[in-house]
Amino acid sequence: MSKISAYLNKTSFFNNETIEFKINSLCKNVNIFIFRFSSSSCVYKNSIKGNFIQKENKNIFKFIEGYNWITNFKIDCKNFLYSGLYFIELKDKSGSYYLCVNIKNKKNKKNNLVLLNSNTWNAYNNKGGSSFYRYELEQKTKYGPRINKSGNKIPNFNIGCTFRRPNDIISDDISIYINNNFKIIKDRYSHLLYGELKFLRYLELNNIKYDLIDDRDLDEKLIDISKYNNLILNCHPEYWSYNMLNNVKVNANNIISLAGNVSYCKILWNKKEDIIYGRVGYFKSILLKNVTGSYYDCKGYNTFHPYKILEKDNSLFKGIKNDYLGESSLYFKEGNSGHETDKKIKNLNIKILSKGTNPDNGWGDILLFDIEKTLSLKKRKILSVGSVVFTNGCFVDINTEIFLKNVIQIFGMK
Repeated sequence: MSKISAYLNKTSFFNNETIEFKINSLCKNVNIFIFRFSSSSCVYKNSIKGNFIQKENKNIFKFIEGYNWITNFKIDCKNFLYSGLYFIELKDKSGSYYLCVNIKNKKNKKNNLVLLNSNTWNAYNNKGGSSFYRYELEQKTKYGPRINKSGNKIPNFNIGCTFRRPNDIISDDISIYINNNFKIIKDRYSHLLYGELKFLRYLELNNIKYDLIDDRDLDEKLIDISKYNNLILNCHPEYWSYNMLNNVKVNANNIISLAGNVSYCKILWNKKEDIIYGRVGYFKSILLKNVTGSYYDCKGYNTFHPYKILEKDNSLFKGIKNDYLGESSLYFKEGNSGHETDKKIKNLNIKILSKGTNPDNGWGDILLFDIEKTLSLKKRKILSVGSVVFTNGCFVDINTEIFLKNVIQIFGMK
């Protein structure tokens, strides 16, 4: 029996919108459970008639054109009493499939706004035969394949990836979280949704209020980011459009980047067809001088080391007794400067407060600096840690916990 799968019309919704489900199930009945990420409480249960046998899109370019399944179930977002992240479990006799939705906050804004990296999730989704990283179709086409240095088959030139398809990677990330009693576990690594959950869980457990947006919200300015004191980047926000970058440069107040590989790959967005075209180029490092002050390069790729504190007297490190940060990790034993790391932009007059001890100049830089108000930019404070895996120190590294507490306190000051 084919296992149940599904996708939604989008990830992020206002409470006056409708979530459209595109479900494929050969079973007679499908059970639907919706959970609040913040409390693990089930807020919605339903059992609906199944036999949702979707017509197959026989075009081999499904990863670009989409599966184009029909909508076979809907839920009004007004059923969600609170804004925030929710997980959906679709269950039939063949198993379960998991989805996530964000309900956006139109009013009563919080101090912090956190970005969900939905473009990066899509970039790694290989459903339909291809992603920005792998090519698994057997047919010979103009899209590939060629073999990269890692031995993976990838498309020959820039391709598109549609959001209109199931994402098994994200489903697996949610499954691991839910089936471990809504707790972060040590032996699960992900630089996609599960990687982002580590910091979100930290915010929840420390009662730090926040709202969420995804990449489309940022691109289309569906939420006014200038209404928030802090914009927080988390984990792996790699694939940005020019609109996203410009929105942050012009409208963000303070920026807290607990991330690496930030705004590195430039995408073009076909909104009508819900496709992002990736690897069409790379943003120049100078464009990030007022966003993170740092920029990705491949030095130190897939190495993991702690940070050496260089400016011990800085208030970010108040309460840290030794000279290192990020020595303990939820996954990587070596430390939390790693996977992909961002370094201070050359010739930018900013002090490096701490840097990873990765070999071959492959460290991540921790930067804290102020931007003075200009005609086109707001006055802002910026923190950047320059590492995809930085928040793997949550819950297990006391110095990372102290550091994050200091960051939230400093950036919470008006």
